[in-house]
Order: sequence, then structure tokens, then C-alpha cells
Amino acid sequence: MARVLVELKGSDKQVVPFVVGDCREDLMKTHQVEFMVEAGYLRERNVLSWESLSAILGQDVETRFSDLAEQWASETAHQSMMSKIVLHRSYQETIGLGAMFCR
Repeated sequence: MARVLVELKGSDKQVVPFVVGDCREDLMKTHQVEFMVEAGYLRERNVLSWESLSAILGQDVETRFSDLAEQWASETAHQSMMSKIVLHRSYQETIGLGAMFCR
């Protein structure tokens, strides 16, 4: 979705994948994360816990993410145009939460 958004907006920004969950150590043990890291699609430093992400950004990211995701889902459930779905304000804000990875 992020790659589609970057292409739609014509941005020169890079899409940086990241994974967030309750426990970073548990995430690192999953086959999907192991594969992504070994294949070079995901950096280990971009596997985070909600707690560490909140500390980095200085806000309760898990709650903010959940609120945005719920709003986005309810307001775009009827939508069939991908461009309207990915350009929705809540989705844009969700993507913005990951801006720290581009520093």
C-alpha cells in the first residue's frame, strides 16, 4: 500500500518496511520476519515493540495506530477505488507514524 501511495503521489521518498508488535523478541522468531531480514527486505532495527516505538516518538503509538486504523476501515469500507482508500486522511496519518524510519 505504501509503495502504491508513493507512486500515486509521484514522491521520491523511499518506502521503508517495519514491523511492530507486543514483543520484539517474539517477532524476531517468526518465519516471516526471519525471511524478510535474511532476504534484505527488512532491517532488524525496524522490528519494534509498541513500547519502544512509543518511547522513540514520545506518544502512545499503539493507541493512536488503533484509532486511525479503526477510523480508516469504517470510513473506507464502502470504497472500491484504491486511490481514495490510500489517500484517506487516517491512512495518511498511519503512514506518517513511520516517518522516523526515513531519518
